[in-house]
Amino acid sequence: MIFLLAAVILTTQGGRTDGVPSREQIYHVSVVKDSSNFRTAPDDTLIGDVIFELDVETPTGDCQLLGVEFDGTYFYVTGGANGALPNRVYVIDTLGNLILSLAQPAHVTGYWGWRDLAWDGVYAGAERIDTLYASFNTRVDKFGINFEDSTLNWYGSFTGPGLSINRALACKQDSGWFYTSNAADQCHKFSKEDSCIQSVDNNYYMYGAAYDGDIPEGGYVWWHSQDSTGTPFRCQIEQMEAMSMEFTGLVFDYEPASADSGIAGGLCYHEGFRGMDVLFALVQGDPKDIIVGIYIRHHQPGIAEDYGDGLAYIPDIMLCSPNPTRDRLTLSYSIAVPGTVLLRIYDRAGCLVRTLINRTEMSGAKTVYWGGLDESGRTLPCGVYFAMLETPNRRETAKIVMLR
Repeated sequence: MIFLLAAVILTTQGGRTDGVPSREQIYHVSVVKDSSNFRTAPDDTLIGDVIFELDVETPTGDCQLLGVEFDGTYFYVTGGANGALPNRVYVIDTLGNLILSLAQPAHVTGYWGWRDLAWDGVYAGAERIDTLYASFNTRVDKFGINFEDSTLNWYGSFTGPGLSINRALACKQDSGWFYTSNAADQCHKFSKEDSCIQSVDNNYYMYGAAYDGDIPEGGYVWWHSQDSTGTPFRCQIEQMEAMSMEFTGLVFDYEPASADSGIAGGLCYHEGFRGMDVLFALVQGDPKDIIVGIYIRHHQPGIAEDYGDGLAYIPDIMLCSPNPTRDRLTLSYSIAVPGTVLLRIYDRAGCLVRTLINRTEMSGAKTVYWGGLDESGRTLPCGVYFAMLETPNRRETAKIVMLR
């Protein structure tokens, strides 16, 4: 996009002509180090700025952390358990608290175990996540985590594109496409039914991948590689168009404050993290393994954005605040096109407790309030609830914590 170009400096010293930028064609972003765990994003924040850092080695006690995924509440991190078996999956909140430490399945052997993670964005029910994918050898495993009984459940695997290791992994949620690469191998698009939909040449040493669908033109795949020459910190991000699998030429490095050096690990993307669209990169860092939040763009739910084609795009999105809440909750949402809108509240068992919206609405930003009452006007007890927004374009679920 045009507005990205103003935020970076391009140095060109020759390059390839096949659509893949050479390592000399790199966008370097100036990053200001910050010792705090999180900092806000003023209007002049640039793509590639580090806005979040989290030590994940200390709470896990694991210095072989690899893959990362984020569902808006928890980070899911794969670990090699310091070379011991079984390998692990850790669930960590945004404050660095270890929620769960779970063994990977018995068939996942070797020094590292599962590599990068991906998520298809669908909640299977209250208090569990059943749609996580893990790159492992030539195959991809599907698994879920049940928070009620603290178990990890493996649901089988499917064949990848034939790499010795599917090291990086991303999932395009609306199509069921996956993207992978192994170090300097080709980048591949595949699905559960087709192990090789498309392959393209790759110049980079890939370790992580993430899909960014917050773009009306079709979305991007972001790659996390070990290629930067712009700073002593070697990790680097590359952007690719998801549909065509063409590198866009946007490449940038970043430099967190809490690590002097690091090896690139997994990558994930999240819309609306504290008002921003963010890439979360797992870094095997010195002195600690960390998760680094990298600014991509300001997130503006309900605001029409002009992308230069004469069309306004309003993302379907929902925000709940304050959350946790003690009495009244504000649910702000927007819809891109006119149509039927359903906004419902479910309890943690998946039972419908309140329908807030069931009507045809015009596109635009909306606000509705919920006072914690069920359909009969009774006050619901404290606990976990889920708001589900259904629009003509998508379905979105948000977790609500009700305090009394």
